[in-house]
Amino acid sequence: MKKKPHINQLSTLVLLAALTACGGGDDDSAPGLKQYVGLWKSPCVTTSNGASGQTWLEVKAGPTTDAKFGATRTAHVFNNRSCAGNPARSKFYYVDGSRTGAKESSAGLANKVEISLFDPNGQEAPSSYGELMVIRDGHLYLGDRGNMGGDGYPADVDLSVAWTR
Repeated sequence: MKKKPHINQLSTLVLLAALTACGGGDDDSAPGLKQYVGLWKSPCVTTSNGASGQTWLEVKAGPTTDAKFGATRTAHVFNNRSCAGNPARSKFYYVDGSRTGAKESSAGLANKVEISLFDPNGQEAPSSYGELMVIRDGHLYLGDRGNMGGDGYPADVDLSVAWTR
């Protein structure tokens, strides 16, 4: 009869060791990239000369899976303070995103995404960077580029910049 408590204690120790080994680091249970499909607009930013600017990120449904997405990013400049009407000028990029995992953030579990930007006119060299992406209360939040972590991704999301659909 004494062997039964010993077996239960051993099972508890094995379970505790397995749970401890899973702790810490990145959590990979965030929703995939399909949730980002659609047109997202950054907040309108005004300048001292009366102009305004807004960035649009359009994640395309066709090439998007839970692990990768295709998108366009367009930075618009308007000759008014409200980002209204037709833009005076725009800068367009193709975007590829690849999910590399997930990371806990102040907005919940965020996707870690490797972003690649391509200038369709070939005037700028392609670039890539690590980004955090999370949807909270219907808004898209991206990483705080001014606070980078040692893993090459932002340390947290920037809750002061809410992108809307």
